[in-house]
Amino acid sequence: MDFDGLYRISGNQAQIQKLRYLVDSTDDYNLAEYDVNVLTGALKLFFRELKEPLIPFKLYNILSDTISKSIGLIIGIAGYISTAAK
Repeated sequence: MDFDGLYRISGNQAQIQKLRYLVDSTDDYNLAEYDVNVLTGALKLFFRELKEPLIPFKLYNILSDTISKSIGLIIGIAGYISTAAK
């Protein structure tokens, strides 16, 4: 995959809306017919219109704390391995 600015370059809004309509109304569509920026634009639109985010607000702090602790553990293990390797 060799695209500059994937998810940064806006796709054609008319094509994004057409794709949205097709996906909502039928199973007869071919994603290969669409430019990558139209596809990513449609995906961003889908995520924006979700009633609740993929990571619910009530889980955000729990996941953030867990990730922070995991990163600390990984850094500690990496330090131990580099020290032990010397």
